[in-house]
Amino acid sequence: SCLVGSEMCIRDSFEAKVSKRGDLIFFYIKGNAFMLNMVRIITGTLIDVGISKINISQFKNIIKMKKRTSAGKTISANGLYFLGPEYNELDYAKEALLNELD
Repeated sequence: SCLVGSEMCIRDSFEAKVSKRGDLIFFYIKGNAFMLNMVRIITGTLIDVGISKINISQFKNIIKMKKRTSAGKTISANGLYFLGPEYNELDYAKEALLNELD
């Protein structure tokens, strides 16, 4: 659980990538931890950028405001995959998959 105001509640996204292969769109989001539905909400908001409902500056402001009501809809979990944890010095064999997203 998370104690409000404690360091345990801080969630940082370090990297985000969007790529397209055929009819599929891939979203890659890397962070230190995620709140419930956080990735689904960020992805829904990025979709709003893609369909020109909002622009990239508005997306950045939504992230900075940290207000759920300003963000896009929570997308379905269908097709959402957890690629696995990373622990500083350890390297996992998922690099091939991640390179495909570039």
